Order: sequence, then structure tokens, then C-alpha cells
Amino acid sequence: MKLNSTVTNDKSNVITQTVKGDCYLKLGMHYSNINNYFKATECFIEAKNVFKNTMGREHPGYVQSLHNLGVLYYSIGDYANAEKYHLEEKIVLEKMSCKENVSYIEALTNLKNAYYALGNYEKAIRCSIEIGNIQKKVLGKDNADYAQTLHNLGMLYGKINDHEKSKKCYLKALFIREKVLGKDHPDYAISLNILGGLFFSLEDFENAEHYLLALKTIYEKNPEDNHYGYAVALSNLGLLYIKMGDYVKAERCLLEAKNIKRKNYGKKYPEYADSLNNLGLLYHKMGNLKKSIACYLDVKSINEKIYGKNHSNYAAALVNLGAVYYSMGKYSKTENCYFEAKAIREKAFGKQQSNYAIQLNKLGQLYHSMGDDAKVQHNIIWRRKSYARNYAATITQNNCCYALI
Repeated sequence: MKLNSTVTNDKSNVITQTVKGDCYLKLGMHYSNINNYFKATECFIEAKNVFKNTMGREHPGYVQSLHNLGVLYYSIGDYANAEKYHLEEKIVLEKMSCKENVSYIEALTNLKNAYYALGNYEKAIRCSIEIGNIQKKVLGKDNADYAQTLHNLGMLYGKINDHEKSKKCYLKALFIREKVLGKDHPDYAISLNILGGLFFSLEDFENAEHYLLALKTIYEKNPEDNHYGYAVALSNLGLLYIKMGDYVKAERCLLEAKNIKRKNYGKKYPEYADSLNNLGLLYHKMGNLKKSIACYLDVKSINEKIYGKNHSNYAAALVNLGAVYYSMGKYSKTENCYFEAKAIREKAFGKQQSNYAIQLNKLGQLYHSMGDDAKVQHNIIWRRKSYARNYAATITQNNCCYALI
């Protein structure tokens, strides 16, 4: 898609080419808005070439073309091309001495997102650190945008298992949000929940309880208006108390969370299924196997209606159900659940994926308990072929639904 023109260096042609480039940008946005990404890409590339050939790379139109291409490729999941264009956008803006400009921060943010999507967390961290340094310089430390950057950094450090740096970033973000936004702001609640989850994963249960109780206290002030957040706080506290072995407190929290979700979402929604799932885990831990079975049967039924029988969530419900049947000594029912789950996971993920290997391991444990050594050996052979790094599974790996706000 090209507009006829002859390029010269006179002033009138520069104006003409600028208008032409702007037209391509607008046309590209039109095609993007109607999801015609092929034509949108064509238009943005034409705009980029027009601006580059007429005004050079250090021109706002050229930068905007790069930006639009990066955003477009990201939106369609082509993260490599998104990285390419956002990286060039960043370099050009640096040459234009725009490092303290909003456009430069936006380019860095988009580049960070592309790196994150590609799994290049180290580069994403470097982008976030640079964003934070600019924000500190321009806006000061006591700023909500800087707190969000620290929050994002905490998440990125968590991805590379640097939990100490992750914790420091989350704590700094919490402190700034309390100071700047106040304790009633949603972002402050998000920080409390994230910190509770971090300490939960590190098995620092005392600190996890501290932050989750603080979160619960905030939502208790007006539980009707904040029913989702309040239910999340109760659910996560319930899971924490399970880990701590305080089943009485766990049941109280999880039952209240379930009732809130049933009231506000109904019995046919994933949120309600999550609550039942957590209760199923609790009752299994308590040895109340009949209640655990009842919860997991309901989860299975809900997941079947929402996702269908070929979905990983349905498979997870089967695994959890099978685990309780195993505890009851009902090996035939356990085998049926595990076999159906194995078939779903094989179809969804293939045989060389850890979920498939975990399922084989569960079957191997079952056959060992049944005294069927031939089937145990068969599962060991297939488990080794799956290339799983960690196939030792516990009951709680697939049914602990720590929720985010």
C-alpha cells in the first residue's frame, strides 16, 4: 500500500511527506482498531520509511511509527518483533536527549514487557531499574508511579528467585503507598497481599499472617463494597492456617470466603470453585475425607461446565479427587481419576512435560500400594522418558489457590 510521490529536499515536499507519513499512521491505527493487523503493519512500516527518508530517524513521526509497530506486534504475541521496535525506539529517543521524557519511560516500559514475555527477566529488570531511577530524579521517591515500578521489580526478582531483593522492593512499595496513597487505597491492599504471598512461599508464616491480617482488617471496614478483596484475604489466610496446622482458623476463614463468593458470584463460577478447592484441601488434611470428596466432586462438576473435560483445570480436579480416594484406600476409583487426568495432560501438554511426569509418578505410587510391580515398572520407564526435572509430587501442589487482588 503506497501513495505515489517523488522525494525531493525542498520545503514543500517535506511538508507533503510529513502529511503522507501522518496519513499512514492514522490509517494504520484504523486497521489496528478493526483487527486488520496485516494492513496495520503495512501502514506503520510505510510511515516509518517516509519519515526516515524525508526527515531522518530523529523525528517524532519516525519514533511514533516504531512505537506503533512495537505495540502492534506485542498485541498479536510477536514479542521478538515487539522487542526489536521498542529497542530501536529507546535508542532513537536517547539520541534525541529525551531520557527524562514520558515517551522514553513508555518506550522502556514496553521494552520491559517484551523482555518479560520472552522470559528475559534480567533485561526486564535492567529496564525497570532505569525507569525507577528516572522517576526518582524527576518525580521524587514519594510517588505512586515509583512505587508501582518497585512493585514490578519485586515481581521480576521473584521470577529469578532473588527473594531478598524481591522482598525489599515490595516493602519499599508498601511504605510509599501508605505514605502517598493511604491505607484505604487499593494499591496498598495489593502490596499487603503480595507480601503475604511472598512470605507464605518462603514459609515465613509469622510475617505472612501479619500482612494478610492487615489486609483483612482493611476490607472488614466495608466488606459489602469490597467483597472480592475481603474474600481473597480470607482465602489466603485460610491457606496460611492450613500450612501452620491451625485447621480451626483455616476452616472459619475458608467457609466465610466460600459464602461470600456464593452470594456474589453464584455456584457456577471459577471463584466459587476455588473456594471449594481450598476447603477440599483442608478437609483432606483434617482427615475428614467425606467432606473433602464432596468438595472436589463439586469442583469437578463446575470445571466441567466452565472449561469442558479436556481442560487442565478439569484434570486438576480429577487429580485432587483421586488423591482423596487414595487416602481412603479406594484404589480403583483413584486409578480411574488418575488415568483420565493423565490422558488430558498428555493431550494438552505432551509426554515430555512436567505435568505429565507428575501424573505418571502418582500412578506409580498407586500401583506400588496395590502391589502391581509390573505397572510400577512401566510408569517408571515412561516417567524417565518425559524429561521432567521434578516429578516428586505432593497433594497440595495442584490445589492451593493463593489468590491475587
